[in-house]
Amino acid sequence: QRVQIRNDVCSNIEQLASVIVSWKPVYLFLKFRRANLIDGLKYFWRYNPASLLQGIDSLLNYLTEPDDWRPANQQTSGLSGETIGLRKKSAVALVSVSKQVPHHLVPWLSQLSQATQRQLSNPTLLPA
Repeated sequence: QRVQIRNDVCSNIEQLASVIVSWKPVYLFLKFRRANLIDGLKYFWRYNPASLLQGIDSLLNYLTEPDDWRPANQQTSGLSGETIGLRKKSAVALVSVSKQVPHHLVPWLSQLSQATQRQLSNPTLLPA
């Protein structure tokens, strides 16, 4: 009976992880919540890395999230605090996940390096 319960729990967590990484929220605060949820999946990914790369890709994309929160009449070229918060949370989550599951990321190092290089060369990462 314990084995059955364990298998059911593992299956449910795997489904939950799949739903979290495939969720594409539009609203900025929901993106922030999603980044938090993805960060929490690092403990699950130690045992089942099936959705790990999709989660990493989502966090990388959040690093260059466009700023939709700056008022139209704002003349300064900085980012809004909400967008900065999402970018910071995504960067911290990337480091946190990488520290937890480096052994699962090594086979994908070249692809992750290319994706990171593409994101870091994006002009919207640090606007003037």
